[in-house]
Amino acid sequence: MKFPLLLIAALAASIDAGANRATRRPQKKVATDDHFVSISDAAAYLAVDPMTVRNMLKDGRLRAWTLGPRVVRIKLSDLDAALQPYGGGNVT
Repeated sequence: MKFPLLLIAALAASIDAGANRATRRPQKKVATDDHFVSISDAAAYLAVDPMTVRNMLKDGRLRAWTLGPRVVRIKLSDLDAALQPYGGGNVT
């Protein structure tokens, strides 16, 4: 089946217009002052098992934000705040 040249040109123009329209949308900026990570990334950051992070969330040592029932994110600053110094401090 042969397509008229005008139809092919119109189709190509509409595809190009759609691609340009998608690139012209303003991008939303993410706050750079604090980053959110997943439970597995938080576990890797703390060098613990992901179940340990889940237990910390459950008992209130960490706070998390959800985006739906299965997406959980934790602020890196909250991970740093959850760490407590241990030993090697004041000797009396």
